[in-house]
Amino acid sequence: PLGILAVAGAVRVLPESKGIGATRLDWRGAVLVALAAGLLVYPLIQGREAGWAPWTFAMMAASFVVLGTFAWYQRRREQTGRDPLITTSLFAKRAFTSGLGVTVLFFGAFTGLMLATTLFMQLGLGFSAIHAGLSLGPICLGMAIGAGLSGALLTPRFGRHVLHAGFAVLILGVAATYAVIDAQGMAVTSWQLAGPLLLSGFGVGLAVAPLFGFILAAVADEEVGSASGVLNALQQLASAIGVAVLGTVFFAALPSPGYVDGLERVLLLTAGLSVAAMLLALLLPRQPREEELG
Repeated sequence: PLGILAVAGAVRVLPESKGIGATRLDWRGAVLVALAAGLLVYPLIQGREAGWAPWTFAMMAASFVVLGTFAWYQRRREQTGRDPLITTSLFAKRAFTSGLGVTVLFFGAFTGLMLATTLFMQLGLGFSAIHAGLSLGPICLGMAIGAGLSGALLTPRFGRHVLHAGFAVLILGVAATYAVIDAQGMAVTSWQLAGPLLLSGFGVGLAVAPLFGFILAAVADEEVGSASGVLNALQQLASAIGVAVLGTVFFAALPSPGYVDGLERVLLLTAGLSVAAMLLALLLPRQPREEELG
């Protein structure tokens, strides 16, 4: 419903570009990429409940076929002088494609971890939704502090090192959370988790605030619009995949040996994905795009 209202409002309020240089929306490309995303995410979410039936793997394989068709169609539109949904020259830039990898790993890991932690608190510890939400408050506080320091103070001075510091702090916070969960088990309290979660959120804030600025620094001015669209769409897709994959890892540990083991598996996987993102970030530009930082 909100999406329908947004479309109706856009048609009524936003001005239409009909002048020289105006672009036409690539509806076929939009349908193809949306179909590819759906074919990938749906079986990841439903696969465990379906016992990983053959259709789940068939859908995931079909997703890559559709994605390949989308890539071919985008190149063909460019060759015929029509506006593509995505500027294909972006993917010839190693720094940009590396940034896409960082985006998938980072947002997939963190979003999946948030889901698993919430499920652990509500289903495992018996917290109410409000109790669980308040228990995750330290993550939000840490993110606000980290993002404020990163964007306004640290990134202009230290450049890409801030990204690596953010990933390192996140990994440290995840390790501290694992240690508390492993020691306390099902007797763990919100106060015992507050410190590690605050540290994790601080690391996320340090990294997330300037991340897109570093990735967009790798593209030309005329490619920024398309690159920004790709990054925003990929962020949402990565979050959905993270929820599906890490959620599956969490539930795979149930009912035996239990919720503690499920969350510990997710924490270990999150740490590993964060390490991979930190290493891949070495291929990003050393300084962010100035207007993105501002």
